[in-house]
Amino acid sequence: MQGKLILFEGCEFVGKSTQIEILARTLRELGHKIITTKEPGGTDAGKALRKKLLEEKNAPHKELALFLKDRTIHFAQVVIPALREGKIVICDRSSPSTIAYQHHGRGIALEKIIEPDKKARQGINFNLVILLDGDPKKMFARKEKETTFEKEAPDFHQRVSEGFLAQARQDPVRWRIFDASRTKEEIARDILDEVKKIV
Repeated sequence: MQGKLILFEGCEFVGKSTQIEILARTLRELGHKIITTKEPGGTDAGKALRKKLLEEKNAPHKELALFLKDRTIHFAQVVIPALREGKIVICDRSSPSTIAYQHHGRGIALEKIIEPDKKARQGINFNLVILLDGDPKKMFARKEKETTFEKEAPDFHQRVSEGFLAQARQDPVRWRIFDASRTKEEIARDILDEVKKIV
C-alpha cells in the first residue's frame, strides 16, 4: 500500500468535521491526493446503515454488527482502493470508535470486537490516529442532541471518552491527542505538524 490512512476520533461535538475539512484543504494545496470519508456512511450501502444506527435504538450486539458490516463494505470499496492509488485517506471514525462506544460505552466484551474488526479492515491499520479530546459535558453544550448516540446519558459519554484515552495510551506511536477546547486554528496547526511527519 502506497497511500496513508489518517483517522480522526473523539466524542461527540469535539470538532472532527471542522478539522478534517481544514486538513484536507491544506494537504490539497500542498499537492497531495486526498479523499475524505467516514464511518458509518462512507459508501452508498453505508448510508442506509448510518441512518439505521443514528436514528434507531438498536440492541448493543446488533449495533456492533451493523458497524462491522459498514466497515467491511467501506474498506473494500473506498479505503483500500484509495490507498492502492497512493492517496491520503482521511477518515472520520473507525475501529477505535467501536472499541470506545461498544466496549467501554456498551460493555461488549473486547474479544467480540477485535478479530471481527480486523477482518472488516482486511488487516489494514491506521498510519496516524488524531484524537480530539474534550470534556463531554463542555462539548455537549455546543450543540443540540440529535442522534441516538448524542442522546445517551452523560456517564455513557464519559466512559466513551475514557475509552479513547485508554487506546491512545496503549499506542503512543500512532496516536496523537489534541485538546479540543483550544481554537480551531491552533488545533489545525498542530495537527498539520504531525501529519507532515508521515506524508
